Amino acid sequence: MFLGGYNLPELFINDSIFNLQSVFLGLKTCIFTFFFVWFRATLPRLRYDQLISLCWLNLLPVAVAFIIIIPSILISFDISPY
Repeated sequence: MFLGGYNLPELFINDSIFNLQSVFLGLKTCIFTFFFVWFRATLPRLRYDQLISLCWLNLLPVAVAFIIIIPSILISFDISPY
């Protein structure tokens, strides 16, 4: 996830001696790291066999259903993604 790198939003103007770009990049990095650690800590840890079971029994049928359902909806309602 790139998140714009060191580029500032247009409402910040970098006319000062103080380099706002490095501060902004550090702030984005800290926020992303906080949410990544928070998300990882709140999820239950699964054993390898539980993870394989989840993927084969739950996620694979949902993915196959999406592969069948979404093009069917697009064709039936004549919705072109282009």
